Amino acid sequence: MNANEIEAIRQACMATIAGYTYFADSGVFDRAVTFFTPDGLWLRGGTPLNGREEIRKSLEGRKPGMIIRHIIGSAWVEPKNGDTADVVTTYMAYHAQG
Repeated sequence: MNANEIEAIRQACMATIAGYTYFADSGVFDRAVTFFTPDGLWLRGGTPLNGREEIRKSLEGRKPGMIIRHIIGSAWVEPKNGDTADVVTTYMAYHAQG
């Protein structure tokens, strides 16, 4: 991969993080999980969630009326090839009962 391809992958990953966060925070879980591949892995609070269905079920487990907003921090993106990258991001989650 050349530098332009690597940068394009990094930008796509950042857009994925932003899109997921927006829809998850908005409670649109069906759309939020589309930002993961069908076999995607999310380590949420140290708990591995494998695939869109496990991720969706975790999101749907929020208490009714819970308002959550995430402030996205730094992200580390390591492209593996043209189709795969490892991504680690930091964020601050704010919770409120609505």
